[in-house]
Amino acid sequence: MKVKLTVAIEGMHCQSCVNRVSHVLKKIDGVDVLDVKVGAAILACSSDRKKALIVEAITNTGFQVVACQ
Repeated sequence: MKVKLTVAIEGMHCQSCVNRVSHVLKKIDGVDVLDVKVGAAILACSSDRKKALIVEAITNTGFQVVACQ
């Protein structure tokens, strides 16, 4: 069963930012990208252990994760 996560992200300002975040999140196995918009991403993932990978991917793209629930 997949867990739905909402990730609050700081530093996103435009569609290019949305595209960058979407691109890196789609590369993570076991994570389904449901929606990405300026300031947030809604995901479904196979386990809570994926949270660390999600936060790392977004941070490495140059943005800050404020919350991941």
